[in-house]
Amino acid sequence: TTIMRGFPISRIAFVLLVIVLLLQQQQCSIQGYKFALVPKRVNSIFFDVSKDGCMDRAKFLSKQQGVDVECIYTGPSDFDPDGTKQAEIVQGLIDQGDIDGLSISILRAEPMRPVIQNAIAKGIPVVTFDSDDPESGRASYIGTDNFFFGEQLGKVLIQIQPTGGNYIIMSDKTPNVMARERGVRASLQQEAKTVWNELSNVSPLDAMGNYTYAIGLMRDAIRNNNVTAIIPVVGGPMFLGDLWTELVDEFPEVIFVVADGLQVQLDFLARGKVAGLVAQLPYNMGSMSMDSLFSLKALALAGQEAKIPDFQGTNVLEHVMVPLILPELTVNKNLLGDLRYVGFTLFGVIALTSFFFLGWTFINRSVRVVQAAQPGFLAMVAVGALLMGSSILPLSFDDSAPDYTQEIGDFRCMSIPWMLFIGFTLIFAALFAKLWRINRLFQSSSRFKRVTLKAKDVIIPMAILLTANAATLLWWTFEDPLTYRRIDLEGTDAWNRVIATWGGCMSDDPLPYSLVLGFLNVGVMVVASWQAYRARKIKSEFAESKFVAMALVSMLQVSLIGLPLLVLVRTDPKAWYWTMSLMIFIICMVVLLVIFIPKMMHFREHMLRSVSSQRKIIADSIRQTQYNLNDTQGGRESQTSLHRRSAQTASYVGGHDSDDANHLPGSRSSYVSSSASPSVSSGRQRRIGGVGEMENLPTAPALSSDDPTTSIPPGSIKDYLGQTGNEAANENVPLTTVAERGESGVVASEEMRSQEIHTPASGTPPTSEIISQEMDVKRLDDNV
Repeated sequence: TTIMRGFPISRIAFVLLVIVLLLQQQQCSIQGYKFALVPKRVNSIFFDVSKDGCMDRAKFLSKQQGVDVECIYTGPSDFDPDGTKQAEIVQGLIDQGDIDGLSISILRAEPMRPVIQNAIAKGIPVVTFDSDDPESGRASYIGTDNFFFGEQLGKVLIQIQPTGGNYIIMSDKTPNVMARERGVRASLQQEAKTVWNELSNVSPLDAMGNYTYAIGLMRDAIRNNNVTAIIPVVGGPMFLGDLWTELVDEFPEVIFVVADGLQVQLDFLARGKVAGLVAQLPYNMGSMSMDSLFSLKALALAGQEAKIPDFQGTNVLEHVMVPLILPELTVNKNLLGDLRYVGFTLFGVIALTSFFFLGWTFINRSVRVVQAAQPGFLAMVAVGALLMGSSILPLSFDDSAPDYTQEIGDFRCMSIPWMLFIGFTLIFAALFAKLWRINRLFQSSSRFKRVTLKAKDVIIPMAILLTANAATLLWWTFEDPLTYRRIDLEGTDAWNRVIATWGGCMSDDPLPYSLVLGFLNVGVMVVASWQAYRARKIKSEFAESKFVAMALVSMLQVSLIGLPLLVLVRTDPKAWYWTMSLMIFIICMVVLLVIFIPKMMHFREHMLRSVSSQRKIIADSIRQTQYNLNDTQGGRESQTSLHRRSAQTASYVGGHDSDDANHLPGSRSSYVSSSASPSVSSGRQRRIGGVGEMENLPTAPALSSDDPTTSIPPGSIKDYLGQTGNEAANENVPLTTVAERGESGVVASEEMRSQEIHTPASGTPPTSEIISQEMDVKRLDDNV
């Protein structure tokens, strides 16, 4: 009474609630859980270990959860061939009505399947361990992946005897053991190829659950067949002790690799009575069975869906006797071998092609059409391709040579980027300089400016590009050079030894140098492409914009395909070498062919013509180029400009002369001798070579001297073509000859040869358009 007085009503209610909860917990503790572990047989060393795991885990759960958890271990006392006894035992547990969960190692699936389904229908959770039947409806399988287990047995046999032989499998017709059979065969067929051969006339041997009988079967098989190894995928025969020892001693030459790794088996391994063991973890199977059943029951009581993993695997252990002298190891170094001769051939093709084009350019350097193509820069393109292609040579060597040293390997490695990038830069720097020079000459014509560009004037940008590349390569060479290294590939043999390596050129951090070189060379490609675009309207006798574009597109295609491949095959030296060599070959050959073949075709076309016809073709190309450029910049001239121009450049039909002359700076001195009718509008005639030969030339739009954007450019053909000395009349005067000037009574003085044009001051001129066309061709031909 006194105590109750001291507590308010709310505190009394709280104490009563705590008492009720304690009574409920006590009631649960009294009820507890009963879980049954049912092995294939109870008198088995293997399943005795599973029993230990089950018992130990039940005690742990009881202490941890505060609920009584009991492990009931029961099953057939002896081997049950058809599995009916095991099924009857499980059904009896279900009928008792006090089992909260079942964990079963299924001996035979057919009789056990309806029993399991009956238990599930009554709300009893079921899992399997060691041996499974997925179609039974069980909640989870706990144990070894038996196919994987069989694979490991086969790998241990390969490890012990890599040279192969004939083998026999000792098995049993339970579901898990049959899965091990398949794993053994898969391993020996995949890993050892045809080295190991199963004696299918006797294998597999069926122990039928009788291990004494199994030892007799193995003895007979060895006596009657050439047997190298026997793989019992069940460990039971070793449990017989003396019988196993007698079998092994009788046939010491036979290799035994056995499933499981219990203590009795480890003792035999220590005494040399077995070559290798692959062990399961039966203790874990019993322990995990208790955890799974407890979780399923707790979830069911809480009204939640009972869901656990379908497969809960346990690891395996390998026990192997390591021989004092291991089998001889052959390491695959992934050497290039005969593949290097393919690289030598590719380089040979590049070298022969480069030398051929170099020789052709040198021999025909004084021919007009070759001079127009700037032979000096053509030679640089050929030399660049030869240097770039030479990088295939150091790529073709590895450390297999008898005289190989680390210094030689390092030197070859660092020579690769030198040849590759310097050659590449030389090719495109030459194309850039060539196109830039011709662009300057032709573009200046539209501005009426005097521009004299010699070859040495465009060497400066080439020198800058080459110097930048060389400086970067020197930085790379001294700071973090490429060295030849050999790297271990993944994978080892059975004794954990490296079985494959690959060698290649590497540096600690090549990224900064690669980025700089990439920026420089991509930059030279960009500027060369821009110059090619600007030269798109210049006739192909002088520029190669179309062909440069073809080369760039081809290089882009090769890079898009080749660069990802190089990354993918980096650790495969043969594939990497083949891909890299082929990329270099394609780039070099494409550049050489698309630059030189069109030039050779133009050369052949010109050489089949007379000298005058050659000059006519060049003149027509100049006229068409100038027309294209002027048409782009401002359209055709007005008729007024034509008449103004004709008034300044009038000449007589037939070649009349006069002492009065108008001076147009920047043109070579000559008279244009024309013969045309005023009615001619679609064509013109010109006398060539002083022999009375007349040729029809297509009419091109005239250029006006009043319009500075369409005026004739000054300059000298000597500057462009590199000619020196006294000019021959039939080679250095584009449209008229000394003979023609002689016919008109004009003497070509030294003053006239120095950039002046003299035209008659009086007389009746021909059509202004014809005259202006003649002057256009005259001035442009002199300039280019």
